[in-house]
Amino acid sequence: MISDKCNLCSNNIFSSYLNSDKMLRCDSCQVIFLAPEQIPHDLNNYYQNNVFYAENASKPDLVRGMVRAANFYLKIIAKQIKNPAGKLLVDVGSNYGILMEEAERVGFQTIGLEKNNILVKKGRRRGLNISTDNLTELKTLRPIDIITAMHVLEHLPDPRSFIKDAYKKLAIGGILVIGVPNVESHLARKDGLSWRYMAIEHLFYFSEKTLRSLLEAEGFEIIEIRKDGSNLEEQGIKKLLRYLVGQPILRDRFQVKSHEGRQPLLVSQTNWLKNIFKRLIIIIIKVLQREDFILITSRKKD
Repeated sequence: MISDKCNLCSNNIFSSYLNSDKMLRCDSCQVIFLAPEQIPHDLNNYYQNNVFYAENASKPDLVRGMVRAANFYLKIIAKQIKNPAGKLLVDVGSNYGILMEEAERVGFQTIGLEKNNILVKKGRRRGLNISTDNLTELKTLRPIDIITAMHVLEHLPDPRSFIKDAYKKLAIGGILVIGVPNVESHLARKDGLSWRYMAIEHLFYFSEKTLRSLLEAEGFEIIEIRKDGSNLEEQGIKKLLRYLVGQPILRDRFQVKSHEGRQPLLVSQTNWLKNIFKRLIIIIIKVLQREDFILITSRKKD
């Protein structure tokens, strides 16, 4: 089956991405997306009931990584929200609720939206206001001051509808912060279809240009676009060196993954010399701007 339109803008002129019939690029909006016939039919069940996804999220090493990332995001947010006391932050795709917890520490009121039923139960047991609602379904007593969506947009079948919903829910002048894998990053260009963030559950692949265009078309004013290397700490030295040297790798990313027996992503480095070397590599990656993700902060126009 060949798709007859772009999944984002409904344009009907598109071409294959990297000569693959599994990935398409819209000739109009330039977004890259998974060919519809490749999308698994049970993705909703994968998100809602995946035990590994839920249990792995609460492992101590991963939690520490999420805390680091959450505080990085909050530093970005603090540039726009000087006094967070009492401000309402809605975290879409809240996962284990780490961003919510860190935001509450600095004064935000938070609501989390998460599709995984197990993670929602874990979050509620920790006192978090978290549910399986969509943003469209969310009812609040007042407009929302800030919406965060970290690694959410690439999973959605209709990203434009999500951006429209965010615009409607936000207060005038409200802030939307979105983080996504950058399909034009160094490793994305190097590894092509084997890039580690190519995944069967990632339906869309954004660049700075395509995400900016989407947000501006739906009424948002772009405040800041920056590279995001919040995933670098979780990687070992061998993987980090690939950002600097080495040949492209070849692997099949277009299959539903089996999570049985999979190890945590983070590997602690106990040797102080290795830690220093790792820190140096990360600094070089950031100086060269070879991070995997982009983070866009935007504002609902008055």
